[in-house]
Amino acid sequence: MAEGNIVIDIGVDGAGAIAWDFKGDAYVGTDISTILMNVSGTITKVLGSVDNAPVGADFKIDITIDGTSIWTDTDRLIIANGATSGNITDIDLPDFSAGETIGINWDQVGSTTPGGDHVRITVEFE
Repeated sequence: MAEGNIVIDIGVDGAGAIAWDFKGDAYVGTDISTILMNVSGTITKVLGSVDNAPVGADFKIDITIDGTSIWTDTDRLIIANGATSGNITDIDLPDFSAGETIGINWDQVGSTTPGGDHVRITVEFE
């Protein structure tokens, strides 16, 4: 697993966010980090940023619920080649229950420069 921090913030209305901050460069891997949820919710948006842009290819990030992607097609959170941030609101399987895990897979990194230094990913839910 990558070294970093996880912060979860849940408001009195049940809306919230999970924010990951990883130190170092991105790399291809599964279960980079997971968190066990103690509430149920619906994911509404996924955002990401890096200090150093990926070069040569996009940085593609998958979010999972109990190991299954929240996207049923090729959609992913993408930080495009040369960019430092991205977001996506088109979530195919957004619902999670208390007791399930939300996890991160890094499916692809830049081919020349992976992207990173710090990788920040936020999952917003209601």
